[in-house]
Amino acid sequence: MIDAPLHRKTSTLPALLGGAAWIAATTLLSLNMLDAILLFAPLVLVPLGLQLIAQGVTVTPHYRLLRWAIWGQLPAALALVASFAFPVGSVAALCWAVPWMIVTGAVALFGAIDLKNFRNWTPPKLTLRIAMIYLAVGGAWLLISRLGLRPLGFPTIIVRLTPVHFHYAGFLLPLLTALAAERLPGRRATLACLGVVAGMPLVAIGMTCSTLAPSLVVVEVIAAVTMVIACLLTASLYLQLAARSTGASALTARAVSGMSLAAGMSLALLYAAGRLSGANWIDISDMIPLHGLMNGLGFSLLGLISWWFDE
Repeated sequence: MIDAPLHRKTSTLPALLGGAAWIAATTLLSLNMLDAILLFAPLVLVPLGLQLIAQGVTVTPHYRLLRWAIWGQLPAALALVASFAFPVGSVAALCWAVPWMIVTGAVALFGAIDLKNFRNWTPPKLTLRIAMIYLAVGGAWLLISRLGLRPLGFPTIIVRLTPVHFHYAGFLLPLLTALAAERLPGRRATLACLGVVAGMPLVAIGMTCSTLAPSLVVVEVIAAVTMVIACLLTASLYLQLAARSTGASALTARAVSGMSLAAGMSLALLYAAGRLSGANWIDISDMIPLHGLMNGLGFSLLGLISWWFDE
């Protein structure tokens, strides 16, 4: 798909087992909405994404890193679930969250080595490798969150949101953008790839600036607008793919995925405008269920599923 489809998608079983574990965890551990959205990525979305990556990349000597990550993903994700049964602290982090950081690190190392060795780069191929690297940033921040640390004095809610953003906007969004851009090459696809790749560090810089110096909130707003524009371009790619799909399943999944991303990022734009004006039309407590569910379930899940239905 992205490079050379040398091997088949193996199985959706890890994601199905992860989905069952997610349902059990949300029920038995009484997870709040933010933690439930976070765990949905390692348990369900990341395994689907890794299977798509494994189908498309060229087999190289360092391919074993990706294979190890795929094998270790489910046990590491289940250990991560166990982490939420403990209070925030060293036990929750060092005993149960470290395996997930190791898995994400293996994926990132595979992507980084590919990034160094590959020569014939296109925007989708570059975007895919950077998505793998961003996943490890999400794994590291998840460990930081479970330790209860607050780097640079960030509010607790920002520390908890950061791993969510790097799993969804850092890994899944670039992955799905790369897949669509490979199918629909052109200027719009290139801008979408560049935008989602640049968007994550820009948003991180913007949030850091506005946290350390509230007067610099304009930096956060500019970063958010950049990310919104890139996401709208990606949404338009999925809507175009839906229009070209002949199968009802792929058509429906891509159409809902594209519309969900557009709606979720419209909320993000409203949030950014409120931050700049001081009106606060929508706050973080509203964004978590609305923006989170639209991007997590609507865009990410259906976007991934659409490639399994691909004709």
